[in-house]
Amino acid sequence: MTKHNILATTLWALLTLTATTACEHEMDIDYHQSEPRYVVEASLTEEMTQVHITSTRPMSGGNTEEYISDAQVVVTGDDGTRDTAIYANKGYYLAATRGIAGHTYKLEVNAGGQRFTSTSTMQRKPVMSQCRFVWKKIMSLKMLFIDLKIEDFANETNYYYVHVYRNDYSYRWAVIRDNGNPDGDLQQLFSCCTDENLNKEGSSEADTDVMCEGDRIRLEIRAIDRRAYDYLASMERMSSTGTNPIDNFDGGCLGYFSAYSQLTRYFVFREKNIEEDE
Repeated sequence: MTKHNILATTLWALLTLTATTACEHEMDIDYHQSEPRYVVEASLTEEMTQVHITSTRPMSGGNTEEYISDAQVVVTGDDGTRDTAIYANKGYYLAATRGIAGHTYKLEVNAGGQRFTSTSTMQRKPVMSQCRFVWKKIMSLKMLFIDLKIEDFANETNYYYVHVYRNDYSYRWAVIRDNGNPDGDLQQLFSCCTDENLNKEGSSEADTDVMCEGDRIRLEIRAIDRRAYDYLASMERMSSTGTNPIDNFDGGCLGYFSAYSQLTRYFVFREKNIEEDE
């Protein structure tokens, strides 16, 4: 069996399993546009390359996207590697290209007579120095925070995307950079709830910010490049600006391409482990 056949068989199984069993909610990207546009969301990691291609539909049309199954997707690296991705399922294209830190990769997508390209540079794996739950006094309130610290790589500018999942649902996310703190730990605080609301469950696991005893926490830290950071930072501001994120692709499509290294950690929330802010 060829490398591509093995990849297609394996990833088809994974995608099918995800579609039938997962309850994970990714970032909800509300693109503002009137004419249908292609959306390309692509990642290149130490394990593989995955590209998701859809096309937007008018908001009045019910389902706001459709899967694109007839695109040509090519990944090339500055080390001379070249790989044509194969179609798997529901708009996903898969390639065997694995990212190597320091190398730059180019993604080319041809769909519907249009050509879209983007580049991204693979980063080193991030290093987490601390992750804790902590009580902090905010005016008269006692607030619970997730306090995360990432070790910064000295003498270079670093960018990170941090995503927290609670019971397999998206809970908090942010992008951070070491601007003004080039050689020390980077700190990210995520607010959770007050002490009065702790362990007060909502109507469902997906629609409450309250942290409850036994909640399963998954933390993902991605080391990303400047282009991915600029895109995600602009998306973070979408609710206040009312605009689409900045372009990450040449050619006019929405979405972004990111070559990244990721650190993943799993926790179970226990009230007894909450620390007091010093």
